[in-house]
Amino acid sequence: MRLRGRTAVVTGSSRGVGAAVARAYASEGARVVVNYRASAGEAEKVVDSIEKRGGRAIAIQADVSSPSDVQMMFGRVKRKFGGLDILVNCAGVADGNIWKASVNDLKLESWRRVFGVDVFGTFHAGSHG
Repeated sequence: MRLRGRTAVVTGSSRGVGAAVARAYASEGARVVVNYRASAGEAEKVVDSIEKRGGRAIAIQADVSSPSDVQMMFGRVKRKFGGLDILVNCAGVADGNIWKASVNDLKLESWRRVFGVDVFGTFHAGSHG
């Protein structure tokens, strides 16, 4: 249990790679914050799976593309666990066919969403963590 007493926030951890990372940190003894934007049920499943193995976890809804959501999330982390030791940015989106379509076929809103989460979300979380 190399991470006993440590707190880890894993963004985008309600499913996929983020969920696996959250479980891995919990298996090493970390208290884990399972961050999600819209998948509350999936986030709770990750929390439940961690707790069934004797770990500690909570789910916090926050859109990492929103600075105020990120600030709220880290405020809750500080109140609940006293602070943060580990930040893993796993949140990411691939809006529609953004990686396959011609630039001429893409909508600006798709680019904004991808950059908001994948690029600025990492910045927002890193500036608070």
